[in-house]
Amino acid sequence: MKPKQKDQTVTKQNTVGTSRPNENASAIRYSLRCDIEALRSAAYKHVVRALKACDGNVTHAAERLGTTHATLCRWIADFPELAEVRDASRPEQTETVADRARASGVSRQTQWAREQSAKRAPKKRGRPKKSA
Repeated sequence: MKPKQKDQTVTKQNTVGTSRPNENASAIRYSLRCDIEALRSAAYKHVVRALKACDGNVTHAAERLGTTHATLCRWIADFPELAEVRDASRPEQTETVADRARASGVSRQTQWAREQSAKRAPKKRGRPKKSA
């Protein structure tokens, strides 16, 4: 390669095809801005659909979207509307084992064991007793 002479200038050609490089630059920037907004809108709608399909479960929605839990949490923090969608999509909370354990004053494990044993009531074995 030959070294460039001092008086020789290199001009960058515009990709649009005009001889003036800044002629369409603002139009290109506007077009890119619109494309980015459209992409954000589509991504937002996609996240909303995933959160609704997963009943507000962020971990499952992140797996469905192919992203990480942390990324989806960051998106929810950036867009408060997503937090509202997440909370509205969650099913009504029912009383948990921990709540029932607190009310009865025992540990969660003890309460769970009690509930499991109540579900598995022992079957009567042998012949029924004859009444006199």
